[in-house]
Amino acid sequence: MHRVRVRPLLVLAWLALVTADAGHARSLDLDDAIELALEQNRSLVIDALDVRAARTGVARAEAEFDVRLRPVLEFGTLDDNETLIVGVETSKRFRTGTEVSVDLVSEDFDTELGRRARLAVEFNQPLFRRFGRLVNEEPIKRATSALRRAERLYHAERANLVLDVIESYEDIQRLERQVEADDTSLERADELLRSTTAKESLGRTTRIDVLRVELQKGLAASRLAADRERLEAERQAFAELLGLDPDSPVELAGSVMFEVSLPTPAAAVGRALENRLDYAQAIADRDDAERGALIAENLVLPDVRVSGRYERADRALAFADGDRSRWFLGVSGDTDLNTRAARLDIERAQLQAASAAQRIRVVELGIAREVRQAMLAYRRSRADLKTLDANLENARARLELARRLFEAGRADNFSVTDAEEAFLDAQRDRLSGRASASLAGYDLLHALGVLVDVPAALKPGGEAR
Repeated sequence: MHRVRVRPLLVLAWLALVTADAGHARSLDLDDAIELALEQNRSLVIDALDVRAARTGVARAEAEFDVRLRPVLEFGTLDDNETLIVGVETSKRFRTGTEVSVDLVSEDFDTELGRRARLAVEFNQPLFRRFGRLVNEEPIKRATSALRRAERLYHAERANLVLDVIESYEDIQRLERQVEADDTSLERADELLRSTTAKESLGRTTRIDVLRVELQKGLAASRLAADRERLEAERQAFAELLGLDPDSPVELAGSVMFEVSLPTPAAAVGRALENRLDYAQAIADRDDAERGALIAENLVLPDVRVSGRYERADRALAFADGDRSRWFLGVSGDTDLNTRAARLDIERAQLQAASAAQRIRVVELGIAREVRQAMLAYRRSRADLKTLDANLENARARLELARRLFEAGRADNFSVTDAEEAFLDAQRDRLSGRASASLAGYDLLHALGVLVDVPAALKPGGEAR
């Protein structure tokens, strides 16, 4: 009986705690939001897994040069006699192309041969086609290039995510202020409707004036509902960017106008070329293509190998007495006298290298254009903001004057409704202009490639640092 009484109390307490937590809004400023998004954004987590997979590819390519150790165990029959072979085989491939293997086995044939131990040492050294680190390390180079590409994509997505968070943060701030303005506008429309209705009863206005104000009030209510819906949708999108539940309540601290000091266009372009990851990737693609052209030229050479083998077999694992050893040293080669296909491969690789080199210039021009456009957009948004401030003050003064004249009976309500619409437009333009001016500064940093920190190894020239 006692346990039956306690359980409902525990359940009610747990529900109360969950409800309290669910109703508690999480307070965030812009830095907190960015940090949370970089930690929890689901798309960014997938990109991070792609980087880990690419890093595993590098380790797999390097594993080709590890020492290989293989046990040997064979059991069977030979001429109605049991055979047993036990031992170990080891081999290693070096980055110069040399291959060395050592086999040590014990063989029991249950014949007059009896049991014996056998040691075999063998090496192969390519001389032309497969000689050198250039050819043999190419799988590692390719895997490393794939890793660098994945890392650059990951950090580029980080920068894009930060920009999306900032834009969403500013949009929420703008929509919140817009909703407040819409709510105030609805209050003014309601007040104007009451005043116009009272004047109609006194014969100082007509029914048309009342209907005009009622229409304006309806439009204000519709505008308020639409902006509230946009605000809620933006909050849900913002929560998704941060990796939160879409219905998680979040309170955002007020944002300040973001400002940057503008360098000269030439200095800005130079800074972008030092930090942009797409430029770094273009350079890396050219290096890969040039290396591929060198390898294609190498592969047209004859495939000549120097091979050596030493083998020694003794009875009963005793390497003394009854020595039965032999050795071999030779040269083997293989080549195709018709090199047309190989020459075409070389030509194609050289064309790919030339194309990759030309693409670097295309990327440079694109970055220069993007940086200059971002600087122009920043200047324009700042200049427009001053005009929007002046327009808003003029529209506010016009609205106040129109309302006073209407209350004094010196103007009709048409002048008030017209001034109200102009004020709402000026207010909306001012809010949008402020958000655009702040975002223009972040867009400029993004165009310069310095919006977020990036490892130096991923930047242009980073491999040589």
